[in-house]
Amino acid sequence: MKYLEDYINEAQTELFDKYGVFFAFSDEQWDDQVNPELTKADYYHITAGMYCPKENTDDFLTDHAKVVAQGRHTDIAENGLQAIIIRELNNYESYYTGDAEDAIEALKGYPVTTEDILKVFKNKNHDPAKEYERTN
Repeated sequence: MKYLEDYINEAQTELFDKYGVFFAFSDEQWDDQVNPELTKADYYHITAGMYCPKENTDDFLTDHAKVVAQGRHTDIAENGLQAIIIRELNNYESYYTGDAEDAIEALKGYPVTTEDILKVFKNKNHDPAKEYERTN
């Protein structure tokens, strides 16, 4: 089963190229990717080492939100919400740790509530391994 990242990766990369977005976690990475015509003050730090030229930031964020929304739409259409919830619970090892918080966080933006997720998580008759196999 694909993950959201699989659905958005190509379009997201195109946006990075279009708007000059890059990731840098060291001075060397910064120097390798920064536009030499811009200064550090000309960049906005979006999150987690992601930088964008300030003049492009609003357009990038708007377009990126559209890409993510389309990716979620495709994910739901191909997999269904039940399988997506199970996928994320398994991905974050919620059944192993007994904690669904990371999966709940990952599912923000999908049309599910915390209660929906916890209902699947707490279903005593639910065998996550078998359910996951049926969706692949």
